[in-house]
Amino acid sequence: MCRLHAADSSRADSLLLKLDQAIKERPIYMEQKELKLVELKRQLHRQIPDEERFAILGTLLDEYRSFNTDSALHMAEEREQIAIRLGNREYIDNARMNKADVLGMTGMYKEVMDLMRNIHIDRLPVDIHPYYYHIYRTVYGLMADYAVTAYEKKLYTELTDKYRDSLLLVNKDNLLIHTLIQSDQYNVRNEYDKAIRLLTDYLALQKDYEHDVAISYRLKGDKEKEKEYLIVSAMADMKTAVREYISLRKLAVLLYQEGDIERAYSYVKICMEDAAACNARLRKLEILEIFPIINDAYQQKTEKQQEQMKWTLASISMLSFFLLLAIFYVYKQMKRLAVARKEVIDTNKRLKELNEE
Repeated sequence: MCRLHAADSSRADSLLLKLDQAIKERPIYMEQKELKLVELKRQLHRQIPDEERFAILGTLLDEYRSFNTDSALHMAEEREQIAIRLGNREYIDNARMNKADVLGMTGMYKEVMDLMRNIHIDRLPVDIHPYYYHIYRTVYGLMADYAVTAYEKKLYTELTDKYRDSLLLVNKDNLLIHTLIQSDQYNVRNEYDKAIRLLTDYLALQKDYEHDVAISYRLKGDKEKEKEYLIVSAMADMKTAVREYISLRKLAVLLYQEGDIERAYSYVKICMEDAAACNARLRKLEILEIFPIINDAYQQKTEKQQEQMKWTLASISMLSFFLLLAIFYVYKQMKRLAVARKEVIDTNKRLKELNEE
């Protein structure tokens, strides 16, 4: 068992080095992302039909969703204007759901509900039903997480379960979504091993959903496996140049608990900067809960290191002083020996002369 734990720890250490490298290379990934956004925006300046413009804005919205929520919301509003101009009911509903989706990420739940209340599922195309249920399931899930009273938490949890069940029904043919929702349902029922098996089987075919596996391992209480999957997920976030993410923050907390304060501080600082750049309000709130704790621990460690450095410098200074004294003493002794030796030589020389006389 100890050997297995050591192997897991060694793998995690190796992955952490790769993550550190990915963070160093982040500016390259960010530049690539910016170039992609510039190219998509350039396409909007062409003389194109509104239908094509609506589609390009949808692609831009997807790119901005985890990069900058303000820009994502702006794209959703532009889509809505085009949809109204076209008089296309399907486009209007889609654009308003886009707005609701982005507003949910910023914690504006009332505004989400106001928008969704005016969208009726019976007039939506069947292929958009999953998106409709996804928005409700996500927002009610967040509302349950941040509920103040037990009654509200119970109410929102039940609504989350209801829309999760609906998502499972409408995504039977979508392997990815069905897998993610099914694993979420297993986690809610405390069936963590089932969730892990389901997700790892899926990951054998496709990558980029390691964070979902990490959630199951966290709920199960397996810290080492959770850490591994969080590292891999965080690397994927760095390489895809997103700013709205969860894995790196959770990894920072784990590392802080393990005593790796410097890494924890470095990672949570990146999370804070990216959440501010993305204007992801929920992420900022989550980071503000842990940043002061990790920051204080880092400052204390830094102060302790500075104190140790002062004592070390003081000790080195004292040793240097005594070393100088010792050198001075040896030098004086050597001078005395040189004088005594000269006196002996002179005396011997004098005796020799006397003997010869």
